[in-house]
Amino acid sequence: DASEARSVELAAAVAAGAALQGEVAALQTRLESAEAAMGCTQRGLDEVRSEADRLREQLADATHEAAALRGEMAAQGASLAAAEEQAAARVSSLEAELWGANAASKAVSSELADAQRASKTLTERLYDELDAVDALREEVARV
Repeated sequence: DASEARSVELAAAVAAGAALQGEVAALQTRLESAEAAMGCTQRGLDEVRSEADRLREQLADATHEAAALRGEMAAQGASLAAAEEQAAARVSSLEAELWGANAASKAVSSELADAQRASKTLTERLYDELDAVDALREEVARV
């Protein structure tokens, strides 16, 4: 009886051991799956970090480019402002020249009008003198 009980206990222990081995194998499989998932997750995390680093570098580059462009635009704005000032000064200078030319034109017109009046007066005097000469010729011809 004791031997039979011992055999039953041994058979139960063997069955329990086999059941435990099954559970251990299942746990081992789950552990390996979890480790594989963790490895995939770690690789994914590393890829995400790498992508984030790359994007940070691109952002820094874009920020530097934007700052350079702002500086260039400011320089061009200053250059444009200087060009506008030069153009405004040139326009003012040309306006002053135009006013001067208009004044000179009026003075020349006035002088021309004076010369035309003098020419008319001289022409009238010339005709008067010619009339006097003709009168003297007629007088000389009569004498």
